[in-house]
Amino acid sequence: MHVILLEIIIISKSGVRELETYCRQLVMKMYSNGIIDRSDIPVYLFEFQIVFESLIVHMLLLLYFTAVKAPFEGLIFIVAFALLRSGTGGFHCKTNAGCIALSITVSAITYFMKTFWQQWRLAFLIITVISIAFIVLTDPVNHPYMAWSEKEIIYARRYVRFIVTGLLLELLVFKIIKIGFEPEYYLSSAFIQCAGSMLIAKILRQEVRQNEG
Repeated sequence: MHVILLEIIIISKSGVRELETYCRQLVMKMYSNGIIDRSDIPVYLFEFQIVFESLIVHMLLLLYFTAVKAPFEGLIFIVAFALLRSGTGGFHCKTNAGCIALSITVSAITYFMKTFWQQWRLAFLIITVISIAFIVLTDPVNHPYMAWSEKEIIYARRYVRFIVTGLLLELLVFKIIKIGFEPEYYLSSAFIQCAGSMLIAKILRQEVRQNEG
């Protein structure tokens, strides 16, 4: 398992430089064609890198979960986390390589912690409930390069609550049909990781404060 994780991280790092180069070329072409202003270059560069970085991470995570024979559970986790994170925002490393490596490593830890949390289900449930409450009651992380307006923050908050409701209904269905612990675990882990990422970002002040907007 450790060899698989190491190989995936190496593959991801090898593509990071090409990713950054492509995003920069794309944004500069938009600028040279008059599509965006010079002041918009950092914003669009950040957004494009996030989009392509997310695609790389999700593909690598699906590859990892397939390698450890948990493709269905991995897909549940990837989709749930991606839907949540698109509205909540969260912690970003200083480099794309760091973000990709961190995402893969944390997800691998989630896989290895499955047996532990299966023995401590009540504690896991409590952490999940706290995470969901934090996601719903806390404003999204407004990263400086995103610089959402108040209207966009309100929209993101509503979107997050809609997604949380949908995922909770999915979790309820899992309970009703007694699909087993693993799908429930990975769906709950998406809530926990998303809440943790938001909390770290807010602690490290990776967002625009209202009095700075």
